Amino acid sequence: TLQTGTTEVSSSDDETMNEDDQGNDNDHQNTITSNNVNSEEGQRRQRSDSTASNTTEVFKANDSSDTNLRRHLAYVHNLNQFLYPSQLQNRKKASLISTKLKQQLDKAAIDAISVDGRSFGDLGKEGITKFLNLSNPGYRVPNRKTMRRQLELSYKNYRKELKKQMTYISNISLTCDVWKSSTRAYYICITGHFYNEKSQLESYILCFRRFLGSHTAVRLRRFLFNEIQKLGIHEKMTSITTDNSKDICIAASTVGFGNLFSCL
Repeated sequence: TLQTGTTEVSSSDDETMNEDDQGNDNDHQNTITSNNVNSEEGQRRQRSDSTASNTTEVFKANDSSDTNLRRHLAYVHNLNQFLYPSQLQNRKKASLISTKLKQQLDKAAIDAISVDGRSFGDLGKEGITKFLNLSNPGYRVPNRKTMRRQLELSYKNYRKELKKQMTYISNISLTCDVWKSSTRAYYICITGHFYNEKSQLESYILCFRRFLGSHTAVRLRRFLFNEIQKLGIHEKMTSITTDNSKDICIAASTVGFGNLFSCL
C-alpha cells in the first residue's frame, strides 16, 4: 500500500504547493489525495473546489500487476511518486524526445511493419532495441495494441484511396495468385495494372487475404467477383492472368473477368 500526503494544486497557475502552504491557498484550489494504490478498491482521487461538492474517482488496478495504473497516475495526473524506479528512468529518457518527433518515429515504425511484412514483435527484439536506444535515446516503439490499431487505420485509408483511384480509370487488368504457406494456410493476392492519364503503368494490390476453406473453382470465382464488385471495376476488366492451377483457371475463365492468360 502506497500513501502520500495531501497535495494542493492551484487552479490559477497549476503550481504545486507543500502542506505547509495549505492555509495560504484560495477558494479556487483543488485537493488531490492519492492512497491505497494496490488495494481492492483501487486508487482514490478526491477533488473539492468552490463550484463543486466533494467527489471521489476510483482507479482500478489489475490484481496481478499495478504497472499500468502507476504509469497512468504519472502521465495523466502527474503523480510521479508512484512510478517504479525503472519507469521513472524511462520517463526521464522519454522527455528527450519531442512529441512531434515521437509521432514521426511511431509512423515510421508502423510503416516498416507494413512495408516489410514484419511481425509486431520484431521492433521489440533485443538487437533493434539497442539500436533505437543509441540512435534515439528514450524512444520506445509502440506496443502491439497500438500497432494493430494504427495498421487497421492505415488499411482503411488505403482502401478508401484505392476506391477513389479506381473511379478515374477506364480499363484494368488483373493478376491473381493462390499459394500455400509452410504452415499449410492458403493465401490469395489480386493485383491491378492500368495506365494513368500520363500513359504510365501503375500497379496496386487490390486484395491480399487468407483463403479459408476449400479452394474450389466455385469458391474462387465467387471471391474474385466479390472483390472487383467492392472496388467498382467489374465493368472495366480487360484481362486476368493466373498460374496454371486448374481451379483458378476455371474460376477466372468466367465471363466478366476479361481475357484469361496463364503464366508458366
